[in-house]
Amino acid sequence: HPDAAVIIRGHSDSQGSANMKKRISLRRAEVVQAYIVSRGVARARTTVEGLSDSRPSGSNATAAGRSQNRRVTITLEDAR
Repeated sequence: HPDAAVIIRGHSDSQGSANMKKRISLRRAEVVQAYIVSRGVARARTTVEGLSDSRPSGSNATAAGRSQNRRVTITLEDAR
């Protein structure tokens, strides 16, 4: 998909301050961005977002659920 926009979203669990969760989630997304850029994807095609703990995929009440929430998602969108 050479013309697709790449949206990279970092997520965190609910542990820690709001500021820390935001920084961690953004840093996760930036690390993935750096990797895919190193593999040939143009940086201009990428966007990073740190979503903190706003979109959990697991329960923050358990260690296993918190582990699921510490992740990065990548979405491809049609170029506009």
